[in-house]
Amino acid sequence: MSLVQRLLQFQIGVSGDVDVAPQPIIPFATWAPDRAPFGSQAAINATNVIPTADGFRPLPDLVTQSSALAGRARGATAVQALAGEVYVYAADANKLYQIDVSETLTNVTGDYEEAAADAQIEWAQFGNTVLATHYDTPLQGATIGSGNFSDHITSSDKPQARHMAIIRDQVVLGDTQDDTDGQQPSRIWWSGLSDSSDFTPAATTLCDFQNIPDAGKVMKIVGGAEYGLVFMEHQVIRMSFVGSPLGYQLDSVDRRRGTPLSGSVIGHGRLVFYWSEEGAFVTDGTSSTPIGHGIVDRFFWDNFNLANQSRLFSAIDPVNKVVAWSFPGEGTSTAGEPNRIFFYNWADNKWSEGEVTTQLIFTGINAGLTLSELDDVSSSLGGLPFPLGSRAYQGGDKILAAFNGSNVYCQFTGSNLAATIDTGEFQPFRGQRSQVVSVRPFIDGGTITAAVASRIKVQDSVSFGSAASLNTSGLCPLLSEGRHHRVRCSVAAGGSWTHAQGVEIGAVGTGVT
Repeated sequence: MSLVQRLLQFQIGVSGDVDVAPQPIIPFATWAPDRAPFGSQAAINATNVIPTADGFRPLPDLVTQSSALAGRARGATAVQALAGEVYVYAADANKLYQIDVSETLTNVTGDYEEAAADAQIEWAQFGNTVLATHYDTPLQGATIGSGNFSDHITSSDKPQARHMAIIRDQVVLGDTQDDTDGQQPSRIWWSGLSDSSDFTPAATTLCDFQNIPDAGKVMKIVGGAEYGLVFMEHQVIRMSFVGSPLGYQLDSVDRRRGTPLSGSVIGHGRLVFYWSEEGAFVTDGTSSTPIGHGIVDRFFWDNFNLANQSRLFSAIDPVNKVVAWSFPGEGTSTAGEPNRIFFYNWADNKWSEGEVTTQLIFTGINAGLTLSELDDVSSSLGGLPFPLGSRAYQGGDKILAAFNGSNVYCQFTGSNLAATIDTGEFQPFRGQRSQVVSVRPFIDGGTITAAVASRIKVQDSVSFGSAASLNTSGLCPLLSEGRHHRVRCSVAAGGSWTHAQGVEIGAVGTGVT
């Protein structure tokens, strides 16, 4: 009889051999705060981790990449010039900025006019030109990597717009205002063919505009090589190019729902993710599918600070097949600053969250290596594995990026953040109380601890006991009695680990019902 078994005999007052029963491994399933804790196979908590097929990966901390903007970041994008160089463009309320591969921040404001307090600045790349728009300034354009922004539209019609995207070879604006018709929140307006500066309607250029009735305001436009999607307040519209004389045909993809949150809409290939009033959805351009029902929908709306809904931003992390939404938490955010991130892995249909304070997140691009950084590869040009002009040194991979609370451009490339994962609530011995005596975490590194919360009735409050560290046998020795148990595994910040897969529980039945 082991020492643990003898100790348990004494503690629970039984004689003979005690059945210390290893339970089946409890895998770390998707985070699903909407589900009832008892009997759930989902994680009750999964903080500062990225969801994967077999559990979770760590979420790296932010690493600063530049000096600070003068004010809070209102929008950012990463673009790659035709020659391969990567630049980040960002905006605060009064200025536009360029950040180059050497992390030099340059004011390239030009003709940009002040943005309203709730404005998000949107961006698009048209060939070797980067465009920026918000409702209170003319459409701004600049050659990528060269010079200041200036008023981009040269035609007699000069609409201003909240939203913008590139469909085929045309710039499409949404929620517009102009000198003739004033404010037109349900209007989309597309430029001439292959001409981003011409917005005067003409049959020869196929430039035109159209109001979309009975669907509310235009909230976002997602571009594409074949068609685009227009997200309204109450519908999702497919915008397909049909040529002369109509230019575009508009068809409803979803008549039941649109989005109240323009910053929630983010596309990746043919998939576009968004939050409707019902919850999280994905559309492939033909229909919409719920991805948060019974998982995170209710939790999101309960915890989203609606007073600062313009500060919700989204981004794509293609390496991890994850879409991310940053937003201010209700009752937890300071001055409306986003302090929570929801992650959704579209390949494995799994969720997690992060507790990271940002001003916004966006899809960045790895900028590659500077000449000084090439010295770390080889001390001589002849020793480089590829020619000096090779794209291998120019970057181009998409990454998850952000601006932190100090107005500084950052990437999620730092040391791993402190992570916490709670299992669902389980009952090791049906019909009787039990004692959890050990937890074996299947986490492949870092400083790991485990704690257990036990209760007799599901009506009882939940309180975790003292955390136990991992011993040399790979166990966290614990002692917690109840009928229903849940386990919390924690990995300290800075730990080196790659996979958190689940836990194995050691438990003993007490014989008490």
